[in-house]
Amino acid sequence: MDSIIYDGKVCKLLSYQAVKLTGYGFCDEEIDFRGIGKISLPGFSSRKPLCNWQLKNDSLQIMNTDTFDFVYNGMYQVEFSGGLILKSKKTTIYCHAEVHDYYYLFRH
Repeated sequence: MDSIIYDGKVCKLLSYQAVKLTGYGFCDEEIDFRGIGKISLPGFSSRKPLCNWQLKNDSLQIMNTDTFDFVYNGMYQVEFSGGLILKSKKTTIYCHAEVHDYYYLFRH
C-alpha cells in the first residue's frame, strides 16, 4: 500500500508487527485479505486493524473494523489504474501493482 488520504489529509502508515520483512520486493504496508470475508489493513503507529469485507454490486464494503473504524469502515469504489485505488466518502487508499522479478521471466 502506498498511501491513505482521510478527510483530505495524507495519513502516515506505520504498522507494528512481531516480524517485519524488508528489502527489495517487500512493501512497507499491505492489505491482507485473510480467508473469507476477513481483511487486515495498515495501522497508524499501531497494530494492523482487523476488519470484515464483502462485495456489494460493484463496490467493496469494509465493516466491523476493530480500530480506526472511522477511517476504514465504508463502501469503496474499486478502480484499477496502474494499481488498486479504493475510494469511499472520506477515505482513498492507493496501492501500486506489485511486479516481481519472476514476472519478467514468463512474459512473452
